[in-house]
Amino acid sequence: MKNKLLSLSLILIGLVISENLLAQGYEATADIVPSKSRVKKDVHFNGYLIYQEDGTATTSGAINEMGVPNNDVVQKYYCKVKSNYRSPKYEQAMEDYGATVLGYIANNTYLIEANNETYQRLVKSDMVEMRLFQSYHKVHNSFGITGDASAPGSGIMYPMMIICKPEGSLAALKLTLQNMGIMIVQAYEQGDYYVIEAKGTERQINNIRAKEEVIKVELNPRNRLYNDRSTGIIGAEGVKTKLGLSGAGQIIGICDSGIDEKHPDFAGRIAGIKEYSNDGPRDFSGHGTHVAGSALGGGNASDGRFSGTAPSASLYFQEIQECPPLTSEVFTRYSCLLSGIPWKYSMLFDDAKSNGARIHSNSW
Repeated sequence: MKNKLLSLSLILIGLVISENLLAQGYEATADIVPSKSRVKKDVHFNGYLIYQEDGTATTSGAINEMGVPNNDVVQKYYCKVKSNYRSPKYEQAMEDYGATVLGYIANNTYLIEANNETYQRLVKSDMVEMRLFQSYHKVHNSFGITGDASAPGSGIMYPMMIICKPEGSLAALKLTLQNMGIMIVQAYEQGDYYVIEAKGTERQINNIRAKEEVIKVELNPRNRLYNDRSTGIIGAEGVKTKLGLSGAGQIIGICDSGIDEKHPDFAGRIAGIKEYSNDGPRDFSGHGTHVAGSALGGGNASDGRFSGTAPSASLYFQEIQECPPLTSEVFTRYSCLLSGIPWKYSMLFDDAKSNGARIHSNSW
């Protein structure tokens, strides 16, 4: 009980510190709440460097480059809070000062809108660093577009994501973009933003910069479902390449939604399947097959390119997902339940162990 009270006291102290950060400033609290991460804390937006961790000013958007706007002129700024962690209190404080918070970027940096009066109030608070948001920052630098709207361009249609703040209706925004020659693929609301998936030429993308509601334009690549990086990420690549261990002679127990038992990556290596839901081992969601592939997929379906961590191990699979019949009108992936999970987890572990498994995965 004493330890629990101590932990609660520390939590309350942390809450009080975070609540008073804006009033106290950075210097008063920097030694109280040290940064725990040593990941380099540069701040980028759309591929452009805005802040550097060592405090070096970037040449683009530095505050001394801009003229002081009139009070009724609203501009976008990068606003970096001088503290070691993010807090909703900062967003509320900026709004109390008159700013509109458009979104959080990274490392205590926000994209905001403010007139000169609000900008001066924030700067005089001595708790933030400010950079001017440049219009060319709207278009990700991976496009390689010059920003010259008069340039003829290549005529290539770029797949892109256009992120906008909601001003007016989404239908009206779509119509505006279509009138500019933009090809709309789909448009929807996501959180506090309008998101437009579209295609457009270099000239059209340059023209998009002038739209006040546009916050950023990113490339929208065609993504594919590959799984060839996980072994390296978890540091297990050397187990295969240096130690020559591939899981041969081992049985891995996996409890999950279901399994595609005919998948070529498991050919000849399924030691057994136990059905706990009584509706067959089919894997409508694909989750169980994905997990099994990450663990011991042999790479047969990709000529060895995409294989699991232990591609020579065998699989004992425990199926726990129950779905309505495929002919059911209400059948969707969300209508499936993990109803096969036994009330006593040791039933899963004992079953897998009795079938030769000494490694067990429960990724549900």
